[in-house]
Amino acid sequence: MVSDDYRDFVLDQLRRATPAAVTWRAMFGGIGVYADGLFFALMAE
Repeated sequence: MVSDDYRDFVLDQLRRATPAAVTWRAMFGGIGVYADGLFFALMAE
């Protein structure tokens, strides 16, 4: 599972880089990352 600190760091960087609404959901033991509701990345350790 991705640590909360790492998740928050990555999401903060993505939110600074795009005007899209970046959100996440737990998925497959990791975190699915979405931009405006469109899945585009999976974070896992």
